[in-house]
Amino acid sequence: YPLCALAVSDERPVSTQSTWGKLGEGFITKSQELAKQKGQTRSEKNHELITNLIKLHNRFLNLVKESFQGDQIFHKALKEAFEEFINMSYFTSNYLARFANDILRKGGHAKTLMEQNLELEKTMDNVVTLYGYIRDKDIFERDYQTYLSSRLLRSR
Repeated sequence: YPLCALAVSDERPVSTQSTWGKLGEGFITKSQELAKQKGQTRSEKNHELITNLIKLHNRFLNLVKESFQGDQIFHKALKEAFEEFINMSYFTSNYLARFANDILRKGGHAKTLMEQNLELEKTMDNVVTLYGYIRDKDIFERDYQTYLSSRLLRSR
């Protein structure tokens, strides 16, 4: 990074951003293909994708903090890369709404998919972080309201 920091131009994270974006796109595609092959239920597939996106984000965020010394340009590149591939299609927003609903549901099975050492509060912080990358927040909110109303009516 010290050599990279000497560059005068703000173009230095462009290749990093495109690499992260391509990794994210491939990650989403791969997660969907694996879920189809494994024969998982729709809910398990949703949770696995969101859990993997949380892990991917944390990995890249740690990379920015540790390797790039928290440089704001690289934070911006990370944000733009995640916005790009999370908003590729509608399903990621829907999966995130389902994941948040299942975490808050009494006895929800999404909790078992997250690592044992993660607390509910930390998990919801990660959900909020991914929510921040969604451009069409109204779609997420509509989906979440549907899940919430169903959860409240069924008292779960």
